[in-house]
Amino acid sequence: MSYAVCLIIFSVYLYTLFPTVAPYRDSGEMATVIKTLGIAHPPGYPLYILTGKIFISLLKIGDIGYRLNVLSSIFTVLTVLLLIEITKKLFKEDVKTFSILSTLIFATSYLQWYLSLVSEMYTFNTFFVVLLIYIFLTENIYLFAFISGLSLGCRLDIIFVVIPFSIYFLIKNPKKIFLFTVFFFLGFSVYLYLPIRSMQNPVFDWNHPANIKNFYSTLTRKTHGGTLDLLATNYPAGANFIKDIIFFVKRIFEGFGYIGFVFSILGLIYLFELNKPLAFSTLFSFLFSGPIFIYMANMPPNPHALAILEAHFLTPSVIFAIWLIAGVFYISKKLNKKFLSFLLTFTMIFANIFQNIPELNKRKNFFTYDYVKNILRPIEKNSILVIKEDVQLFSIWYSQFVKNYRKDVITISQGLSGSKWYKDMIHRIYSDVLLFPLSTEENWTNFVNTNSDKKVFFSGDVEIPSLSLFNIYPVGIASLISKKEISDFYLKVLDELYVWRGKFRYEKYKEFFTPDLIEEYSKANFRQGNYYLKNGNYKLAEKYFLASSYYMENFPIVYFQLGYMNFLKGEYKIAEKYYLYAEKEYNFTLNLAEKYNSLEDVKKGIKNDLAELYLHLGVVYEKLGKDNISFDFYSKAISLNPFLTKAYFNRAVLYWKKNDWESVIRELESALEIDPNYQEARYYLERAKYNLLKEQKK
Repeated sequence: MSYAVCLIIFSVYLYTLFPTVAPYRDSGEMATVIKTLGIAHPPGYPLYILTGKIFISLLKIGDIGYRLNVLSSIFTVLTVLLLIEITKKLFKEDVKTFSILSTLIFATSYLQWYLSLVSEMYTFNTFFVVLLIYIFLTENIYLFAFISGLSLGCRLDIIFVVIPFSIYFLIKNPKKIFLFTVFFFLGFSVYLYLPIRSMQNPVFDWNHPANIKNFYSTLTRKTHGGTLDLLATNYPAGANFIKDIIFFVKRIFEGFGYIGFVFSILGLIYLFELNKPLAFSTLFSFLFSGPIFIYMANMPPNPHALAILEAHFLTPSVIFAIWLIAGVFYISKKLNKKFLSFLLTFTMIFANIFQNIPELNKRKNFFTYDYVKNILRPIEKNSILVIKEDVQLFSIWYSQFVKNYRKDVITISQGLSGSKWYKDMIHRIYSDVLLFPLSTEENWTNFVNTNSDKKVFFSGDVEIPSLSLFNIYPVGIASLISKKEISDFYLKVLDELYVWRGKFRYEKYKEFFTPDLIEEYSKANFRQGNYYLKNGNYKLAEKYFLASSYYMENFPIVYFQLGYMNFLKGEYKIAEKYYLYAEKEYNFTLNLAEKYNSLEDVKKGIKNDLAELYLHLGVVYEKLGKDNISFDFYSKAISLNPFLTKAYFNRAVLYWKKNDWESVIRELESALEIDPNYQEARYYLERAKYNLLKEQKK
């Protein structure tokens, strides 16, 4: 029966797997590092890298990304088998059908299912969690110590499970501490892979842990600020805890439902009756890997950060699942409600499948594959392409260094460009490229000029300063930095991309990373529209702006530009319509920024953009002869950005129409106080003062 259940789970996973490397966090990096036996980002994940390398060598079906997706599914199936074995040990008798089936609740929960489809180490980690619990029940202290050390080679956060169980073992067996430590470090020695392999200068050698200093900083994630993400370091400790813990609880309920929550509470109570050491250890593991870890992570509650954080919920989720299984058994045995247990178990399983399969059927998701083809197609040989975000960058790494596609394009990571190890790596791969930290205008200028024999492109996710010495041209999904005029070939390339398949609608996905790629296409169309707007081709500008808004509805600047274009055409009513839609989207974005606890600079930027929009709306209403409404919008602009001098000037114009010279003077003086070089305001200030004096003499 247990094998039949596992076969069903595996079949469902195989059917819904991503067909190649998934648009998920570090999937492309992991596949690339595994294929080339390199060093992944800190802490290096040596056990996953070595296990993946062996697996892809044995399985010859599909490409490397697909094989590693299969591996993730296998780890979940093994996790389920171990859950069943744990159940047998706990209840000291044959496990009933509904107890086996209850593992399906765990396997079909959203996060476990989703992460069973991608080439990441998370399901390998849940396998180790249940393996350690199973060994704990066998009371084999030395095997537990060895597997504990070894499991850290998969993910370091499993330490939250290792510690509470180890404390129990060592309190019970104090004389075995020395041998326990020996076996632990024997397992942990898998990390020696990092310095040994790094000394051989592999293609990908993140942080180059060949020396003790770099090896230590890799283990402690110093290059990541010791956190999940450097963004978290911008917030005081615990600043995001409440919102993050609410998100965590929602994910638990989403995976197991209200019924599952009741089962799990009953199961934990039952475990205290059956096996107090196990109950205490799982409780502490849950608290440390769940709420305490969330507090330490301190991730801002925006979609990107939460997508990073949620993957770490698998450890507390698998512990929660153990409690749930115990709860199912408790209801069926202690309360003698076998039929009720059976009915509720099936209800939860079918609820999970019904809810999740539309979102998690990824078998036709080729977004990473197509993104790489589309962005690289118009880029000439020996050109440089600067990329920033992980999925975009790692997908290209995978295509170039695993599939050997377009290795003639020099891919540069903006975020890594200031790291010494990365410069060394780029020099090994592309000896004729000179790299600079790509953050300031000066460095960008030096980078382009120093590599003048190559064309330099950048993707839509790159943060680039204003480059006064260069022109920027849209080239499909990317953009070109150039001092010269470019041909029409580049300007038409967006309509001639390799392929468009899948749902290209940002709002249609629950997960974050596929929409993140769709956003690239939206931005590309927006840049194309801006180019044609700048050059007075309103018809083509409108075409690309509307395409941009189709891919990503909540993109306020698109509607802003559509409004501005119609203003230039003298279509003031149409301009008003688009501006008002932009206002709605900006306010929506601002509300999201508050909800996501975004940094103050981010919220200030949105407010400044909205203030600029209000300024434009004010001008539109002036053109429509609605001065009162116009004045209100200028005032709204000032309330959001008190340094918007043009808003003061425009209010002065409205007062001028009424011959209210004192108000005109007040507004113009406010504008000049902010910008003393505002010559137009100074000119009209003198005239207003003259008119006031003239009026006073009457």
